[in-house]
Amino acid sequence: MEAILKQGRYVIATLQPSFSDDELRGLCDALVAQVVQHRVRGVIVDVTAVDVMDSCATRTVRDIGRMARECGADTIVCGMRHDVAFAMDQLGLSFDGIATVADRYEGVLLLESRASERGAVAMGDGKVCVPIARSEDIVRARQLGRTMAGELGFSPRDVTLIATAISELARNILQYAGEGEIELSAIASGQEQGLAVVATDRGPGIENVQRALQRGYSTSGGLGLGLPGVRQLVDDFRIESTPGRGTTVSTQKWRR
Repeated sequence: MEAILKQGRYVIATLQPSFSDDELRGLCDALVAQVVQHRVRGVIVDVTAVDVMDSCATRTVRDIGRMARECGADTIVCGMRHDVAFAMDQLGLSFDGIATVADRYEGVLLLESRASERGAVAMGDGKVCVPIARSEDIVRARQLGRTMAGELGFSPRDVTLIATAISELARNILQYAGEGEIELSAIASGQEQGLAVVATDRGPGIENVQRALQRGYSTSGGLGLGLPGVRQLVDDFRIESTPGRGTTVSTQKWRR
């Protein structure tokens, strides 16, 4: 497999577990040269095959992100394994704000959403509203939530929980109401800091809220993990729904 692949307006770099430190540095230099030569709009670093992300590999990814940014391109990391992410967390390693997604497809979606400059609307007082009307908006909402959570000092584990909760809430909006919005805001209580996520739609509403919160229940034939799963991921969970008028789910996650 080629280590660097140009795909339309983007460049994909595939990290392999067999790469030496010198090969990683060479990959970084070659990738940046591609960014400059082709004036690409984004870089996807695929780490699916990587079983160890040590300090050198992490520094390489950060360097790619920094140099690509200086050339006007965004950087996304995709395919991070849970065990690899856990080991990085234990070592205190991070990608310094570079977004991570599940696979290349989601990476392209996120790069497209950033390039189009549509979506998030600043509301003042640290609040951001993300309209949800198509699948790309789910990616946008969870990445904004991930960024805000990171800036608030949440641990990598809690950042992932927050992004997952946002993703489920946004997916519920799209699936059951067709459109709505996700509002993200920083919150504080005394010395505690947190992130509030409010999902609102004007869809058909929920006839039986208690039943909808039962794990495994689904009116769409899906897994039924959305609302009960979100409730397990956050610290505070509240739902208000009126049949025929819509649903509002309010959640809070506090930094520990």
